[in-house]
Amino acid sequence: MKHTLSYRFGHPNPQFFRENYKVLNGEWDFVFDFLDEGIDKEYNKNFPTDCLKINVPFPYQAKSSLIGQDKTHCDVVWYRKKIILDNNSSHYKLTFFGVDYITFVYVNGIKVATHEGAYDSFSVDIKPFVKEGENEIVLRCLDRMHVDQIRGKQRWRDETFECFYTETSGIFKDVLLENLNDTYIDYFSFKARGFNKTLTIKVNLNEYKPNLKLHIIISLHGKKIHSSLIPLTKKEQAFNIVFFFF
Repeated sequence: MKHTLSYRFGHPNPQFFRENYKVLNGEWDFVFDFLDEGIDKEYNKNFPTDCLKINVPFPYQAKSSLIGQDKTHCDVVWYRKKIILDNNSSHYKLTFFGVDYITFVYVNGIKVATHEGAYDSFSVDIKPFVKEGENEIVLRCLDRMHVDQIRGKQRWRDETFECFYTETSGIFKDVLLENLNDTYIDYFSFKARGFNKTLTIKVNLNEYKPNLKLHIIISLHGKKIHSSLIPLTKKEQAFNIVFFFF
């Protein structure tokens, strides 16, 4: 990826790089909830003061997490991160690139998202739930050692066996917060069809507004080989661009 103009060291998704972002890796507060009492005790609002510190995005089983308890299994764990916002952006998109397995996301005590699955990313716009100044993000992660849960090669027994290895619980990939405009590209993809012929581009907006235009620039080895300004007429749109490398 280092050859791309969008590459930024440490950015978890350089192909979707935008200027205003913050990677929320590093120190988070962490709690083992062996008795699954965090909901009743409202950890989402009153996080325990006797919490541990964990180095995200490493799971608590890994030494790099600074906890390193690979012999401990806990079905429910909690995370907390405090962030400072100016609240001037139209959207604050919070993205988790990997959390194992069922995740409940709270912002300032309010549940804003639930996600099931460890192997895909998910995002939530936290703008409606934040205020200027300090804000609190809390996660409740549920990861049971059940064989019927999608596990990959994570073990469901107390000890590693055959090709199955130590389980991974909670956050195990990067966490990204982006400050976005009122209208933004939520997703895009592109695919070349034939050599020196056609590039198919698909763009999904967070919402459609009239009179929007998409500026596309294609470069090769630092040389601009295509530039066009395309009107956008709907929220999801696909179009073809014909150009030549030489």
